[in-house]
Amino acid sequence: GAVTVTDAEYNVSELVAIATGTSGAITLSNAGATLSGDASDLKTIFDENITKHTGAVTVTDGEYNVSELLSIANGKTGGTITLSDNTVALSGDATELTTIFAETFAATHNGGVTVTDGEYTLSELKSVNAGTAGTITLSDRTVALSGDATELALALAGSINHNGAVTVTDAEYNVSELVAIATGTSGAITLSNAGATLSGDA
Repeated sequence: GAVTVTDAEYNVSELVAIATGTSGAITLSNAGATLSGDASDLKTIFDENITKHTGAVTVTDGEYNVSELLSIANGKTGGTITLSDNTVALSGDATELTTIFAETFAATHNGGVTVTDGEYTLSELKSVNAGTAGTITLSDRTVALSGDATELALALAGSINHNGAVTVTDAEYNVSELVAIATGTSGAITLSNAGATLSGDA
């Protein structure tokens, strides 16, 4: 049956025991308590039918994966997430990674990120790039990207191995944006409007 936790002093160990012991809905009367534990335990808690947690969450181990972070991030907590080790490599499809990086993290992820699918979008790459300072590896490098220069520059920033065609759809691009795009892809770049004025150093 349903379980209601009435106090605000609960911890990860207690919530794991509750989550393991019931298949009913778990209600946190106070959803703002700080939680700290390894990713596996946090996944056990947040995989349950539980009140959305609003307090800070700390992932204490350095062995978390995309599946575990998804359980924590996917609408189950609104608090800031701290990764005690933010250098752990992540591998997953673009939709999963975008969901994770849409959350608020205490510090930018700094490990390598592998995008495993070949159906990523410009918006998803932009989100992944904003969420990590690590090297981004595209398992399928050849996916074509199309969008305005600002979005493309953000999606292809940093260290990324894109090799597909890129189409710049707007006429408001500038030298800085084109440099970011050219650095981020080795594919052909098409300017839908080739007449924009450019100004920059040689």
